[in-house]
Amino acid sequence: MQAEVHDFFYLAAKIRGTKNFIPPLEVYMLNWKRIILYFISALVGLIILKAIFISPIAKYVIEKYSEQYTGRLINMNYLRINLFNGDINVKGLRIYEKGRKGVFISVGEINSRVSLLRMFYSNYLIKKLTIDRPVIRPA
Repeated sequence: MQAEVHDFFYLAAKIRGTKNFIPPLEVYMLNWKRIILYFISALVGLIILKAIFISPIAKYVIEKYSEQYTGRLINMNYLRINLFNGDINVKGLRIYEKGRKGVFISVGEINSRVSLLRMFYSNYLIKKLTIDRPVIRPA
């Protein structure tokens, strides 16, 4: 449509005999609306991609750097983080002894819900926490 509008005004300017063509303000407004629409679409797309890929990335980072930060290896079968309502679901959690000697804590499933709004103020509120089949093996 942009090209059609531009061509129409270009032909009209040629018929009038003017050499310089200046498109009307409506053409520029159409461009700004399109830019804003693209920006909002890209922003929504990034939010959706972040929501889709946050769980596998978090699982990878936890398993890779757990021994470095906690001194214990942490493995899990499944991790699901929902960024829209604050639900966190972990299945098959295993925390090993120092030096990977054996399993220290194993949990079948952990379900929790956290307040997302309070996290922006560095205040963490766990609204719900369910731990299913916990097993602790002291050394």
